[in-house]
Amino acid sequence: MKYAYAFGAVTISALLLSGCGRDKPDAAPPAPAVQTLPAETPPIAEQAGALLDDVSVTAKVKSALIAEPGLSGLAIDVDTAQNVVTLNGSVSSDDLRAQAERVARGVEGVKDVRNNLELKQPG
Repeated sequence: MKYAYAFGAVTISALLLSGCGRDKPDAAPPAPAVQTLPAETPPIAEQAGALLDDVSVTAKVKSALIAEPGLSGLAIDVDTAQNVVTLNGSVSSDDLRAQAERVARGVEGVKDVRNNLELKQPG
């Protein structure tokens, strides 16, 4: 008796499943296996590469500022986005402000520099 129930259940399941793959006129077409992204969406690798470029440029600019006489002891913050460097902080003279910008512009990979360095008042 157990075998009859099991055989019946297997037979019904097989019949139900046999119709699963058939095309039906009212059924929606199957979704493509791979969906494509819009053309304007940059691949993850490009985004990661751009981020690594910015990190690399920031490190190079910071190293160059530290190695530059007169600028090594100053607290100059360096940020980079799309290879555009932004300098923030304060310096004691216009000459040091210009020197920091000049050093940053001389680093390979820098497209532009935004110099937001402020003059600090002595004392």
